Order: sequence, then structure tokens, then C-alpha cells
Amino acid sequence: MEARYRAYLADAVKRVGHGSTTGSHDLERVGQGVFRKGWLGVVPRDMIPARRPSSYLICNLDTSRGSGTHWVCRYVDGRGKVAWHDPLGHTGVAQAGALREQLGSVEWTDDDAEQKQSEDNCGQRCLAALMAAKADGMAGFMAL
Repeated sequence: MEARYRAYLADAVKRVGHGSTTGSHDLERVGQGVFRKGWLGVVPRDMIPARRPSSYLICNLDTSRGSGTHWVCRYVDGRGKVAWHDPLGHTGVAQAGALREQLGSVEWTDDDAEQKQSEDNCGQRCLAALMAAKADGMAGFMAL
């Protein structure tokens, strides 16, 4: 899966146009293009829409009143099973604490980190994770 994820990440970087900090406009443009009617958007954590089968979204850990901190993503498969992914894995648990508390008991992908603390490409990494979900379903998403 690691080689496939690297390919998805390279595709996401190419679509965004760079490999550094991303704003919601770039992520929204790419998400709409890749996920079409399954795309639910790029949102702050206080504006997360209800889950819908076969859907994808990217969420910022900050609220709509903030300036943005870090991107995570949600995938809902065709049967309605939901899971979240944080590119920082276990190193981002504290940073994602408010969102985790807000969501309650939900499933998160594996705690291994795809993103280093020194990297600022969480948006592209979320797109790559959702591309893995689109291609490989929940099993591919959870394998990250």
C-alpha cells in the first residue's frame, strides 16, 4: 500500500500545483474534480456536514472563526461506515483533541504517521488518503 499511497500523494501534489501548505480553495477545486458528486467539501470542524454514503471531505482542526491549523479527512463508504484519517497519525492526537472529543467514538485510520512534524503538506496527504479510499474502499483507507 505504501507505493500506491506515494503515487496518490504525487498525483495530489500535481493537481494542487505544489507540495506545501494548502488553503481550502485549492483543496476544494481538486476535491470537486476527483470525487465529483461524492465530494462534501472542505470545512472547519464546527461545520462538518452529516455523513452520506460514498462521500469524502477534508476538515480543518480549527473552527470557522480561526485561521486554520491542520487538515484531516473523512471517508464514508457505500454502506455508511465512517472513518477519519490524520496524516500526522499518533503525533497529531493531541492537536486533534478537540475534533476527536467533538466526534466521540469514531474510527480513525492506523496511528502511523505519513506526515513528519516538519512537513506542511497535510492537505495533499488528505487528498491522497481519499484517493486511496476511492480506489481501494474502506480497506485501502484503513491501511494508511
